[in-house]
Amino acid sequence: MQEILTATEVRKNWSGFIDGVIHSKPSFVRRNHDYLAAMSLEHLQLILSTYRFSMEYEKEVDGTYSGSIEQIDVVENAETVDFIETKIS
Repeated sequence: MQEILTATEVRKNWSGFIDGVIHSKPSFVRRNHDYLAAMSLEHLQLILSTYRFSMEYEKEVDGTYSGSIEQIDVVENAETVDFIETKIS
């Protein structure tokens, strides 16, 4: 199993941590009793590439659109539905 880094270790070597996450592999960090995963957008896209998501949207009174991905809690507001799709994806 991959090592879980402490927040203190990450802060001491922030630049190296980010380089490792972006150019090598995801990392996991523990801060007190909380845990988080850090990964590049490339890795995230690879992980999510086999899933299909659907978006629902509605027109707001101000003329903008609010949309959300039904399967996960992601919400966005934009001038057009196409722009929402771009911002969410």
